[in-house]
Amino acid sequence: MTNAPRYKGQRFDADEWTTDVFVNRNGRWLCVLSHITAAAPD
Repeated sequence: MTNAPRYKGQRFDADEWTTDVFVNRNGRWLCVLSHITAAAPD
């Protein structure tokens, strides 16, 4: 995943791996864990 966030008005690109874990509780999907780490450079 490539992310392009802004910080203090400046854009920077970030190549990241993301993992999200969801559970279904009472018929609703809830995100219980999110993890983001920088991808290794080429």
